[in-house]
Amino acid sequence: MPVRQHVYFIFKEAINNCIKHAEAQHVKVNIDKIQNDYVMRIEDDGKGFDNEKDYNGNGYKSMKQRASELNGTILFKSANPGTILVLMFKL
Repeated sequence: MPVRQHVYFIFKEAINNCIKHAEAQHVKVNIDKIQNDYVMRIEDDGKGFDNEKDYNGNGYKSMKQRASELNGTILFKSANPGTILVLMFKL
């Protein structure tokens, strides 16, 4: 149950960010299982953000903390336009 909760809340926060901050028109979500690894990729066409800036918002910190509790990694990459979030973890 904790794994599902962490993945769900990361997904929920990412989608919220696509709407609230990125003002995205399109969002693409892929969830793949590669052997024992799970990869969730969320990509939007929004306005992106500055990759060099250190973000300390609650949503960003929460997603990083949840990924850590999954013993996984979460990566954020922004371009203009769009942002890509990749969550990788094992079960």
